[in-house]
Amino acid sequence: MRPALAGRITGIVFWGLVVVGLAITGYLLQESEQRLEARYQSLADRTSFHR
Repeated sequence: MRPALAGRITGIVFWGLVVVGLAITGYLLQESEQRLEARYQSLADRTSFHR
């Protein structure tokens, strides 16, 4: 009975870490995308004023 409990705990910890890692990755990608979008918009605004 002990090995089954240890396996369940290991599985819960593993999948918990997978979910946390995916959440962090999603947050970081969203932040990077927003920074890039702001930069591209700034460059586009600068370019449009020179014409």
